[in-house]
Amino acid sequence: MTQQIEIKGKVFTHEKPMICIPIIERSEGAILEKMKLLMQEDLEIIEWRVDFYEDVSNPEKVVSLLKKLQELSKDTILLVTIRTKMQGGQFDGSNSLYEVLLMTIAESGGADIMDVEYFTVDQAPNLFQILQGFHTPVIASHHDFEETPDLDVMHMLLKDMATYGNIVKLAVMPKNVGDVLNLLKATYDFNQAYPEVPIISMSMGKLGMVSRISGEVFGSCVTFGTTGKASAPGQIERKELRNALDFMHEHYVD
Repeated sequence: MTQQIEIKGKVFTHEKPMICIPIIERSEGAILEKMKLLMQEDLEIIEWRVDFYEDVSNPEKVVSLLKKLQELSKDTILLVTIRTKMQGGQFDGSNSLYEVLLMTIAESGGADIMDVEYFTVDQAPNLFQILQGFHTPVIASHHDFEETPDLDVMHMLLKDMATYGNIVKLAVMPKNVGDVLNLLKATYDFNQAYPEVPIISMSMGKLGMVSRISGEVFGSCVTFGTTGKASAPGQIERKELRNALDFMHEHYVD
């Protein structure tokens, strides 16, 4: 069934990819201060990387801070992510704690959208069903900081994640230009086969930088930028990224 993913009046579509800026500060005070600074700019999505938060293991403190961030976010989409160390993040707690945090966040209603690592949860079908029962859209994600899987493997990964996520996300590390081309090919193929499921994809590092500005061409609906320290290799400074996306949008002919 085709349905458009729209949050706070913003549509997840590759026809004009949105920029997401992460908050990776550790203390509550620094996180709130960063949020206030970011809200002075015209941003579409802000991602709170909960895994950087010093009290990430305390669900009550996480939800308390999340509600403060939601109050500040106004018309900006608030994406909430707990990235595990296995997938390039800071969270090193148990899988069960990871799932408890996700369910607590979803139940609170404080997140506009959530990132869930597809291969980290023990019972993916059950957990995704529970999370979506709280009416918070879910990004089913997978990150490979070591390599770029074969093209057919990426096809399979995206298809599997699309079964459960409202949106799918795939981030991989290239070793050569061929890897970057395969990620772009996988993105294009998925977008053609499943136009009803938005995809976020990127080839990380400097080698894959082209994937962060070409979403409109190949099908990725969100790209991640930075206003300071990057949360992943290859992220581009927000204003430069905005200029690049605007240039692509102005000159790209479908």
